[in-house]
Amino acid sequence: KIELVIQLSKFAKVYISSEGELPISLEKHKIDISPEKIHDALYFSSLYIGEGATMASESAVLGTPSIYANKLKLGYINEQKKVGLVFQTMSLEKILTISKKILTSPNSERYFRELKVNMLSQKIDLTKYLCNTVLSQNKLNVVQ
Repeated sequence: KIELVIQLSKFAKVYISSEGELPISLEKHKIDISPEKIHDALYFSSLYIGEGATMASESAVLGTPSIYANKLKLGYINEQKKVGLVFQTMSLEKILTISKKILTSPNSERYFRELKVNMLSQKIDLTKYLCNTVLSQNKLNVVQ
């Protein structure tokens, strides 16, 4: 992790969110925001790299590309990998290669935001679906 931060710092500003203590050498990269603001940080980031599937997936839904550094295979991550919003690898070399490509591409932000819009357009609005199901069973007005 330290080597990853050292290498990424050569061409990007690196912020770290961590529930645990960080090594002293990484403390200067710790992002000091309240937990409820983490999605703002993810949205305005150029890239998310981490072991957490939830954060990787949330980043993808926000249109921020993610590198999921974990061996665990999850259905929702696999779907986002197919779309090209999530990359999964444990290899430092591959993480660096993917990161450099994303962070140095001039149209990267627009490209990933478009991928997000396309991905979400193919999904149902779960809140609307549940409301319509409940309301229709109660013979109430259906939400449009």
